[in-house]
Amino acid sequence: MMKHGVLVLLLLPMALEVHCFSAKLTRPWEPSPTEPQMTTESYRNYKFKVRGIARILGRISAPTSSSQTSTAQAASSSNSDSSDSNGESSRNDEGTNSEDPSLASSSLSIASSLKDDGSTVNFDTSMKVNGAHYEKAPGVKENLGPLLQLTRPANFPGVVLLHFLGGYLALQNSGQSNLFIRTMLQSPFMYVVLGALLLTSSTSMLVNDYYDFKLKRDSQKLSSPLVSGQLTLSIVRTFLTDLYAMALLCVAFVPGIPARISVVTALMLTFWYTRHIKPMTWYKNVMCGVLIALSPFTSGSAALKVASEVGSGPWGGIRVLAVPSLWRLVAMLFFGVTGREVMMDIVDLQDDKMNRVRTIPVTYGRHFASAVGMVAYLLSGLVVVGGPVAQLVTQIAGKTMSLSTIKALFLANTDGLTRRLIFGSLGAIMLARRGIQVFRTKGEDAQVLDRTIEEAQLAMVICLVSFV
Repeated sequence: MMKHGVLVLLLLPMALEVHCFSAKLTRPWEPSPTEPQMTTESYRNYKFKVRGIARILGRISAPTSSSQTSTAQAASSSNSDSSDSNGESSRNDEGTNSEDPSLASSSLSIASSLKDDGSTVNFDTSMKVNGAHYEKAPGVKENLGPLLQLTRPANFPGVVLLHFLGGYLALQNSGQSNLFIRTMLQSPFMYVVLGALLLTSSTSMLVNDYYDFKLKRDSQKLSSPLVSGQLTLSIVRTFLTDLYAMALLCVAFVPGIPARISVVTALMLTFWYTRHIKPMTWYKNVMCGVLIALSPFTSGSAALKVASEVGSGPWGGIRVLAVPSLWRLVAMLFFGVTGREVMMDIVDLQDDKMNRVRTIPVTYGRHFASAVGMVAYLLSGLVVVGGPVAQLVTQIAGKTMSLSTIKALFLANTDGLTRRLIFGSLGAIMLARRGIQVFRTKGEDAQVLDRTIEEAQLAMVICLVSFV
């Protein structure tokens, strides 16, 4: 019985494969542009295979004493079926049945290794299905270059910068800045955190392009490998599955509960973003800001957890909630990214209208959207400048307010106050200036919008310097 069960399990996938290919339910091999129809000969071959598998299964399930009777019944059934076809088919069936039944049934279950012209088929690159030969479809390995292009590698340096900046701020505010190298550079767990952040960024870009192409929202973006025909949806879906699997594996090794919750939340948002969140007004822009802002929070929380184990200190991952400079960074990123996304939506207004994506400009108009973007930029600048200004006020408190006192404080540059105030003010002014320009033009000047979107990245980098 054990042997019979093993044989049934071995033959069952073969039977399912034949059925799936004949019914066109699955297709691991890409068809030719003009797929051939099933001919009489290919249908007879398919029917022969099914009958051969049925004979083997019948011989296994039947008792040993009645094996000859089962073989005779199978041969009789085969002869009666073959009598319905033309004369040539009948002669071929009779010739096959006259051979040893065991050899005939085993030969029927093996696909022919010869093409129609007599050449040998290489099963590593092609396969014969229903009498037609199909070339092997390119997989992830063969399309790794275009797939990496969809992940937007240009975003990776920004992710790495936010990772180290979040860890630096968390350790500095907890009095453990001396553990920065041991925590951020020598701990393997922090590299796992960085890998999880890079995978989150990659999956968000891939999911967005996947659903945009599937819903025919990016037919004008010829630079996309999906639109140009370099990639298919099945290959991108397979690559996405691999990336999500690696990201979930990283979650198991991310130190600290807050950091793990942050990574899982970000992954869930990337999966839901394009299909469910992107068509919803306001949620799209807010989710983009949240995804970017979570990066330094995740790294800061994980760094505190690792530092507590390395330095045996009282700080844990939950201590990240009491780091004011880290929360200022999170707020600055949230408002800055949200404002930039609104500006980009104004540029994509016509495409979003055609694709029925209810963005803020589509729903409320260009003027209202430009006002939202300007306010977001102003809030981002205020958050950046607020830290150094609050430090300056604290140092001035209790002293005589005069120009000489303020000059002395700037020259002293206590804790990098002067540098942080200069860079923070410069970045905030750049953001406010461009936001006001877009608002004055009511979002209708394309050149102003393009310059605003480009300079926003530079302004946010300058703002990041003010946190160091």
